[in-house]
Amino acid sequence: MKLKISTKNKLSNKLINFLPILKSSIEEIEEFVKEAEIENPLIEVKYSNWWRDDNSFNSSTEIIENRALFKNSVFDDLFFQIETSKLFPTEKSETIAKKIVEYLDEEGYFVGDVKAIAKELNFSEKEVEQVRKRFSYLEPVGVGAKDMKESFIFQLDALEIEDEKLYLFTKELIQFFEYIENYKDEPLFKDALRIIQQFNLVPFQKYTDNQYVI
Repeated sequence: MKLKISTKNKLSNKLINFLPILKSSIEEIEEFVKEAEIENPLIEVKYSNWWRDDNSFNSSTEIIENRALFKNSVFDDLFFQIETSKLFPTEKSETIAKKIVEYLDEEGYFVGDVKAIAKELNFSEKEVEQVRKRFSYLEPVGVGAKDMKESFIFQLDALEIEDEKLYLFTKELIQFFEYIENYKDEPLFKDALRIIQQFNLVPFQKYTDNQYVI
């Protein structure tokens, strides 16, 4: 089974319709989620204790301190893995890996430019990209991905699914997730969806569950 991959530069109409949510208040989002949960049986809503009222902060200094603690924790873990694992056995690969960490955003996605990093370190773009791909073996799984789809594929590969057909179908479903409704009649759809529902939406999710979210 071969997958045909294409890059879509334009948002689908369905995704465009969801953009106003970004401007909504917490109360409006909560109401929207409840309605969506009722209307769409594919949605599984999980509530966490991450939200803290603004009154729980004594000052802006406390916010900054908590943010710093989060960053130190996750980046310390990543540097430790880079220095102790066999994924980066050479000084060159370790140097590239640490530079990639510098270009991770607060969700754990890679937001840097491979070409610029290669030029800065005087290595080839291929070498930098090869090292970035090895991040799929680091914890938290999904870190270093360029977007949510790639993060999901990193997480999928970490599961080591024995059923090749299910693996390939799940991968295709991720790559064309904006067209998920077109796949709902496929025999493996429910199994693939159950797998995807296990994934973290952002790589650093487990680090932020018990942290203040700003």
